[in-house]
Amino acid sequence: MCVHLRIRKSAMEIINATKRKVLSLLGKKGYQLLRTNELNEKVDYYRKILIESKVGKRKQQIDSIVFSKDRAMQLYAFLKSYVEMVSGSGTMYVLYKVTDERHAGSYNDLKEIFRDDNIIFIEELDFRKQLIDLCQQSVAITIGLYVDDMVFLKKVNYEKLLNVDTLENVVSLGRGQDLGYSMVLEKKQILPDFINRPDGLVYFRWDYTTDYNDWTYPIGVGGYFFGRDELLVMLRGVKFKAPNSLENNLQLYKPMFIHRFGVCLNQISCIPVHANLVQTESINPDLGTFSIEDLLHKWEEGLVIDLNKFYGVSGATAQFQTYEFIKR
Repeated sequence: MCVHLRIRKSAMEIINATKRKVLSLLGKKGYQLLRTNELNEKVDYYRKILIESKVGKRKQQIDSIVFSKDRAMQLYAFLKSYVEMVSGSGTMYVLYKVTDERHAGSYNDLKEIFRDDNIIFIEELDFRKQLIDLCQQSVAITIGLYVDDMVFLKKVNYEKLLNVDTLENVVSLGRGQDLGYSMVLEKKQILPDFINRPDGLVYFRWDYTTDYNDWTYPIGVGGYFFGRDELLVMLRGVKFKAPNSLENNLQLYKPMFIHRFGVCLNQISCIPVHANLVQTESINPDLGTFSIEDLLHKWEEGLVIDLNKFYGVSGATAQFQTYEFIKR
């Protein structure tokens, strides 16, 4: 136990020292100076510690965490598609926040709907602390992160993803050979070269171009998978108060990930449908098809999103698709 604690402290010391160095050298200019020999040595040492720190036994399973706020209708679509399309999964944790009693009631409905599934709902009180605690308590070897406006389009076998070495690769279910347009950046993007494997997994390079696009963004919270130990160290090394500041501040570690391989399925298997926004930390494009109030009202009328309109659809189409509703 003492050895484990000393290892964690060493990792944190390295991360904090690296962060101070980055801030003092770069300010807002970016992370290019991280490629100096001095900082690369710190990164290499940090990764070595991660490999050697696995003193506790981990289960060969993938746990998942989805972040949600005031979007029971969209969270239902995510969880229902997860239950129907994902096999071999561990526990799904829902870290959710509500702003009034009506939204609280809609999440209570979800708890009842998914009571027989391996899904645990946790109301957000302190986002950073609770997320770190969740990762600390997890015994899974890998953890997947999601946001609540995502929908599974294709079947995913988590057991295949367990074979991916997370210290050398980054799995992103939001990538696929049909992702030629970025909804967030509102632009077409040149696809990287793909290596198709017999197991159905597709490999690519995050550093295939200097252009900033979805394919050069190796750290995120929308369908990304990380080794549990590495994720925990990263979370402890940055400040954040919600999913957007979490994703933004995790970019500190981009130099440690950009040269890894990306891993996805042949086509996008899980993609966000940006119908609306609930976060206030940054401004992202959205379709504006339904407001939060619109969807809450429809939920209270007993309606749910018709997932049959999404299953089997290409990611290029699904990210622009409007919701249609059926009785639940």
